[in-house]
Amino acid sequence: MTKKVAKKPLKVVKKPPSKRTFPAHKPKSPVRPKYTEVDFSDLALPDTPAPARQVVVLEPDPFHPQLAVTFLVAAQRMKSFADRFPHEVNPDQFCRLSLARLCVKDPDIRVFLAIDAETGDILGHALITIESAGMSKWAFAWQAEIDPNGTTTLQKIIDAGIPWAKQRGASQLMMATQLDPKFWADKYGFRMSRYVMSKDI
Repeated sequence: MTKKVAKKPLKVVKKPPSKRTFPAHKPKSPVRPKYTEVDFSDLALPDTPAPARQVVVLEPDPFHPQLAVTFLVAAQRMKSFADRFPHEVNPDQFCRLSLARLCVKDPDIRVFLAIDAETGDILGHALITIESAGMSKWAFAWQAEIDPNGTTTLQKIIDAGIPWAKQRGASQLMMATQLDPKFWADKYGFRMSRYVMSKDI
């Protein structure tokens, strides 16, 4: 027979917590590169205005061997301008009539193009006709559009159109505008002569 030996219960001895202390973790500060201070004041360029563009104003001629392409550009600009004001004129009819008059060299209509003499870029255009009532004649600018920063460009177009208008017997240059009349008065010497009122019916 075998004797059963009683197993003694195991004793679990709990160790006291260690008294050892650890230093608090401190993140290392990033190492910043050292830059040499340089004074760039001596390298600054003087404030010089941008060189003015050399603007040439010409009248497109559909039959000229070199200027015929400018007539196509003028036609595109005229149509684009008229499309923005369909409530005032029929864009297609207005452009067809104006281009037809230009092609037959009607002396009472002119389109002026402002071109950058160096790059050939189109900077603006104006479409002007001679109108009359009784004994009085005047030049009316149906379209006048310039690219941004082209205030001097418009002045050159006006200067090119005035001699022709005088030659045709006009005593005034008139236009309709949606801009502040004071702008035209201060910049180009126009004066407001009347108000145009409209009412939808």
